[in-house]
Amino acid sequence: MNTSELDDYLRNWNEIERIALASPMDIYSAYEETLPKVNGISTILEFLHPGEHLSFSKHPRHVAVPEHRHDFLEMIFVYSGECRQTINGEQVLLASGEFCIMDTNVVHSVEKPGDNDIVINFLMSKRYFDIDLIKRLSGNDLMSEFLVNSIYRSQENNTYIVFRSSTNRKSRSYMEQALCEFFDRTLGSEEAINCHIILLFTELMREYQQSDAFRRQGSASKSPLTKIIQYINDHYKELTLDSLANHFNFHPNYLSGLLKTHLGYGFTKMVQDLKIKEATMLLKYSNMPIGDIAYETGYSNITVFYKHFKERHVVTPSEYRRFYRHQA
Repeated sequence: MNTSELDDYLRNWNEIERIALASPMDIYSAYEETLPKVNGISTILEFLHPGEHLSFSKHPRHVAVPEHRHDFLEMIFVYSGECRQTINGEQVLLASGEFCIMDTNVVHSVEKPGDNDIVINFLMSKRYFDIDLIKRLSGNDLMSEFLVNSIYRSQENNTYIVFRSSTNRKSRSYMEQALCEFFDRTLGSEEAINCHIILLFTELMREYQQSDAFRRQGSASKSPLTKIIQYINDHYKELTLDSLANHFNFHPNYLSGLLKTHLGYGFTKMVQDLKIKEATMLLKYSNMPIGDIAYETGYSNITVFYKHFKERHVVTPSEYRRFYRHQA
């Protein structure tokens, strides 16, 4: 799919839009009734298919969305026209080419889009922004901070960022390329989408740092948690809790508690997950002997490696490799 084909696809009236155009109140009432309420506020707990960590969709024209919140991150992109929302009680107007990213638990509603209002919803599960992806965005202090807060401390933070990027051709291009890959899947589309998203976030943060909103806020500084997560990513193969604590001038017990409080698990599990994730990739895409993979990912004891791998995948590394290659 090229950008011309994408434009035709997005502007085509789908079934929901045709029904909404004919009977707008029926669509609104049906939508509102499907949303479960938590403390009086409609809450979308799952909007992604099982195993799916990101999704793009066109917001149906002539369909208003009542006040709601959800447990995933959402980015809204205005492909054409405009989008009128109320976010945390504030009126927010987005013009063509502009973006808004909202973390979990943000309460918002969307006014009915018109004929020319093409609005894209980009949904991201917390698992999509795993340690690796946050690391790749580590040069963007504000985005790293936003994502860490959204993923690990969502009960405390329900913020959003508006990107006034209507004249930024790069951000629009990156988003359009990601949409083309998503709506017309082919070999390598998943990785291509991830790459376009990284480029998109990088460009948006460059744009945001030049804005009045950023200057009023002051330059972002990374929280200790953000710095710690990034440091663990860079050194997990040889890192110990004591060496990590020493690097950040914390007591090991305090640091362990900090990780458990904000991440829900401690240092040992975090490092183990990173090692097994890398081992899994090597089993899939390389012919390295399993013993070499264990050593490469930071294990000096292959028995411990086998134990940790089976805890994650149920099967042994050799069984996993055979199964994956058979499926491929």
